[in-house]
Amino acid sequence: MKQTFTIETRLSTRTSTNLIQYFHKLVSYYQKIFRTEFQKINKYGIDLFKKNELKENTYLQHEYKISKRMASSILNEAKGRFQALSELKNTELKQLEIRLSSLKQKILKLKAEINALKPKVALNQATTKELNKYRRKKKLLYEKQKKLNICQQKIKNLRQQIEKQRFSICFGSKKLFKAQYHLQENGFTCHAQWRANFIKKRDKTAYFLGAKCETACNQMFKLSPVDYNTLLFNSKTDIGRYNLKVRTIDQIFQTNKIIKGSCLFKYKFFETYLRKNLILKIENAINIEPLSYRVVLRGKKTYIQVNLPFEKSECVVNTQNGVVGLDFNDGFIQLGETNKHGNLVHLQKISLKFHGCGNSAKSEIREKIAKIVSYCKEQNKPLAIENLDFLITKSKTEKAKSQKGIQYNKMLHTLDYSRYKETVANACCRNGIRLIYVNTAYTSLTAKQKYCQQRKLGIHQGASYVIARRAQGFKDKCKTKDQIIEL
Repeated sequence: MKQTFTIETRLSTRTSTNLIQYFHKLVSYYQKIFRTEFQKINKYGIDLFKKNELKENTYLQHEYKISKRMASSILNEAKGRFQALSELKNTELKQLEIRLSSLKQKILKLKAEINALKPKVALNQATTKELNKYRRKKKLLYEKQKKLNICQQKIKNLRQQIEKQRFSICFGSKKLFKAQYHLQENGFTCHAQWRANFIKKRDKTAYFLGAKCETACNQMFKLSPVDYNTLLFNSKTDIGRYNLKVRTIDQIFQTNKIIKGSCLFKYKFFETYLRKNLILKIENAINIEPLSYRVVLRGKKTYIQVNLPFEKSECVVNTQNGVVGLDFNDGFIQLGETNKHGNLVHLQKISLKFHGCGNSAKSEIREKIAKIVSYCKEQNKPLAIENLDFLITKSKTEKAKSQKGIQYNKMLHTLDYSRYKETVANACCRNGIRLIYVNTAYTSLTAKQKYCQQRKLGIHQGASYVIARRAQGFKDKCKTKDQIIEL
């Protein structure tokens, strides 16, 4: 099981003052070069850029007085950002096409309702109720057609961008950029204050690309573990400390020099894995994955991120002992466990107090998932979850009028299923548990028809049981509108 994790730590002013000052200078210089290269890719295309990448690397070295490795880092990030933007535009196009199809169906339905009332209205034979309904439908049709025209224009613009591979993007966010035209409404006293905030938001990261052949996996940014034997007996807080060595850019410091500092990684699991990797690299071991680093500025605080390739050789992959299935809902996770015969042996409801995408919800779901995965490890069983994706459902949603519709829209847009899937995948990879994604179709309906009444189960308990059975390979038949679907 291979996966890349990102671990983060904050630099302290007590131990890394010089590094923090250097990073604040570096980030603005780095981002200037990065934006230039991104615009070249956007103008000439990714394919042509890849052909001339070596020439571009040499040009950056001479033009901006940077090393070959730093130039490679900038080019690598520019390509990655462009490809990510391209994928984002494809996703946006898919959403708009789904929305367009939904709008066309609603317009056809409205036209049919209007045509049914039109003869009576034309002959002045309609009642007051029918006349009000006719006017209301006409007004609604006008609004839907206006939305349809806007949607069609957006699709046309997006298709042109995707075909030409030239995308419009504003680094620093378009919202903040437009705030310069309405300073007081956005809390700015003058244009200089807005400009300082915009630059701060735009220039906040720098990337250091690693390589296997280099010392400590990265010649620009070297991380070396502090020997535990050199620490004092009572200095428990220094366990997980690393020394930093960063090679400066000639353009910022007129002479090429090394700046030193230190940082502290508190997450024991990944800190131990990182330490082993670095020690093996120092001892000239082979097949050690390169380490890449990112500097992130958040206000006055400076953070270091390490992209750590992680591999777990031991893995629970056998479903013969049974499977643990999870049904994710708004406010709770329902767990259902089966044995080797596919029979239900355990149920548990895990409550979630926090909703949405905040830090409290993030911490809570990580804590709950860690306990679930630990339970899977104890039982020696893989974990099964639904392959959730609400792209189509969200694309069709519109502003709700009833209280029930408002609550449904709120639930749909605050249900953080992407974080849930990512957290489960990361926890399973760390603990060596196989993760099985099952089809989401008709889990609740199948449970209601086959198991809920017979076994006295709730609808979500039954759904978690069906998910676990599907992961084991059992097929349950479900009836929907005179059809029998086998899943």
